[in-house]
Amino acid sequence: MKKIKLILFFLIFNLTTISFTKACDLLSINIGGDKSEIEDIFGPIEVDEDDEESVSKFTSSKEGFCTDIDLGEVLIYGYIMGDKIAAVEIEVQNGPENKESAKKKIYDYAQNKFGGIEVDSDRWLGYKFWDVDNKQIFYYNLKDRDNNVQEGIAVTSAEYYRVLSDNE
Repeated sequence: MKKIKLILFFLIFNLTTISFTKACDLLSINIGGDKSEIEDIFGPIEVDEDDEESVSKFTSSKEGFCTDIDLGEVLIYGYIMGDKIAAVEIEVQNGPENKESAKKKIYDYAQNKFGGIEVDSDRWLGYKFWDVDNKQIFYYNLKDRDNNVQEGIAVTSAEYYRVLSDNE
């Protein structure tokens, strides 16, 4: 009986650990996979599957993808091309004086998950790419004309990266 309880404990522990490790993990997104694979983040995804070149953008709160890490005020975007997952992006929702970006939560997430971002000051602006397996990770921290910081991180691939700029 003790053996069965021990086996059940390890089984439950492993299943729980696996589900937590996928939380907020951009590398777990199957770029090029069927759109249904991210419906747990965005809800039902209705697109014109016959038009393989059309891009649809879907929005979710962080609770749909990032429950285990405090990323501050962010939105999650899903880009679907035809019926395929083309990209997923986490974008900071800055308020007055760019207070959310000042907390450096997405910056720290990028550093911890994908490696160093060589910066020369706390006011660094720019972008960084990482190639991991067949995926491209893109972190950006830029200012627009009104001095508002645009900050986020996205996962895509060489085949689909253009959806990030096509929808801006």
